[in-house]
Amino acid sequence: MASGPRSSLPHATTTSRRLESPIMIDWGALYQDYASDMTRTIIEREEEEKIFSIILEAQQKAIDAIKPGVNASHIDKVARNVIEEYGYGDNFIHSTGHGVGLEVHEKPSLSYRSDEKLEKGMVVTVEPGIYIEGKFGMRIEDMVLVTNHRKVLTSKARKIFA
Repeated sequence: MASGPRSSLPHATTTSRRLESPIMIDWGALYQDYASDMTRTIIEREEEEKIFSIILEAQQKAIDAIKPGVNASHIDKVARNVIEEYGYGDNFIHSTGHGVGLEVHEKPSLSYRSDEKLEKGMVVTVEPGIYIEGKFGMRIEDMVLVTNHRKVLTSKARKIFA
């Protein structure tokens, strides 16, 4: 969990500092040796709502592009293009996602560097984010099952207001 300016660090470590907006929560669980991974960001200001809507659009377009046989790098490109169109390309500082299975982070990597193809039955995260150094950051992360009609496996509401 990270909040306020610390949320501009994609993988900030926890502190005992008082919570500020936005609050980014990245969590998961293990069930029968299989991992899960999900991130939600709680927002309260209009400026945060604008950034959130960009991330949500990027995530939805990336999810819509998921199907067997698609290059993992293409999914990253779809999400990255949306964020770049709004002028925040330099603020998307990690890959779009990764595989999840027996480990939280597995192949394939949804990264511009990846040459892997998505295969039916894979589970991947789609987690675009925008991080404005020293100010705030946010991302939305969901797990998606790769099928001909892709299936989002996480069900927690994406839009959360404080």
